[in-house]
Amino acid sequence: MSSAPGPEDPVPKASAAAPAPAPLQLPADAGLRVVLDLPAWDILAMPGRLVTVDPDFLHLTARDPATGAVQWTAQVQPDSQGWHTLFGLGDTIVLLAGPRRIHVDTATGAVRGTRHGFYHGADKGCRLELSAGDRTADWSTWLPASPARPSCAQSCGCSLTLFDCGGATDAATSFHNQTTHLYRSLREPHDTVCFDRPAVLARGAAHFVVRAQDEQHRPTVMGLDGATFTRVWARPELATAVPVLEYSGADPSGQTCWIGGDTNLLGFACATGATRWRVRFAADAAKDPGEADVAWQQAGLFMQHRDAERALVELRGVDGKRRWRRTLRADHYAITEHTQLGYMSATHPIAAYALLDPSTGATIATIPVTDKQSLVRTSDGYARLGPDTCAEFDARGRPLREVKIAGDAIVRVTADHLVERTADRLRVVRRGTLVPVLTLTGKWSLRDSTAALPPEVLVLHEHRGESPPRVLVLRP
Repeated sequence: MSSAPGPEDPVPKASAAAPAPAPLQLPADAGLRVVLDLPAWDILAMPGRLVTVDPDFLHLTARDPATGAVQWTAQVQPDSQGWHTLFGLGDTIVLLAGPRRIHVDTATGAVRGTRHGFYHGADKGCRLELSAGDRTADWSTWLPASPARPSCAQSCGCSLTLFDCGGATDAATSFHNQTTHLYRSLREPHDTVCFDRPAVLARGAAHFVVRAQDEQHRPTVMGLDGATFTRVWARPELATAVPVLEYSGADPSGQTCWIGGDTNLLGFACATGATRWRVRFAADAAKDPGEADVAWQQAGLFMQHRDAERALVELRGVDGKRRWRRTLRADHYAITEHTQLGYMSATHPIAAYALLDPSTGATIATIPVTDKQSLVRTSDGYARLGPDTCAEFDARGRPLREVKIAGDAIVRVTADHLVERTADRLRVVRRGTLVPVLTLTGKWSLRDSTAALPPEVLVLHEHRGESPPRVLVLRP
């Protein structure tokens, strides 16, 4: 997730421009040029646009990501309160601004609608949940909405509200599950806790699939009309079919949805909730439930279940029928060219990543790792990052080279550069020579802009206390 204000940060106030930092000077052989260097409370990278929250909080400005030229500037609110965070979904910009949720047209800056929800700037456990396909927008990130069917919701504790992603209508629906009051002492105030959060599970072709509670506070899974948010069907049995719900989704056609956990997976019709198939992972769930990962990839539903004895990997079609199955060593983790890599929270240790052909299950390569190393995708293959090394592999998992560098500080590997980030410094070095071309001191972060722009484009953001952050955009 991109760095963003947290409960310990004061809610910023519009202020006069802080002293401008010295203009950024890059060496002639840096392989990068400065596109933007300006103050902004937030920045969002979209295809063909960089959108910023201006220092006055009232305006948004869109600029060309290649030249920095202004495309439009628009006043989107009359005054400002709370935190300001940008989200992008297809052709819509969503500005979460204190009590407001402002929907803006990407092409023109016109406000499509302003709605009120939770207060962004109060630590109440509230969040905005924008999803398309199997991806969810983090703070200050953009997601393509087509051809995936998007879903938009806001979640606060035991409450969930679905709303129109475009913001042009008031269409919405809310769910409120029971909360529990926990008392440490009857002489002290209680804590309000939510043990059963309502959630959007999937977006079918014409239906949202939601897990909530019915009028008797019993858990149920229900289907909602995709346009009106009215309830179409309810299936209490789906809510108890998976002991601990870990993941859910829908196939690209939006006809078959699924829910699953570490022990089993269930597929059902998105339009009716009728069960279509079941898959059981663990032979002895009570002894060792293991851990499962399920994701739709281009070839089908890619399933992996790891326990202390083996890693079982399968590909199944939307009908639930198995296409192929592989059994790997227990300390191996299967990936394909489509797997989203990043932090892997694994109960069972990972000693190697097995790169598989998603169509056949055949092993293409095996990349060993230690418990202090991670595997990330680069613009042309993979990189294994460790405390003092960076090992590079091509797209087929073949080793290219290994260099001595603080690999655990690397946050992006592009075709020509490595980006390192620590608590008080960000550094860009040439990938081929490891020669630094840029060193920035301060609280810098690298925004995730790869869904909208090439990975070679670096969108950098510096936190500067109560002054507007400094935004830098660099590209070849």
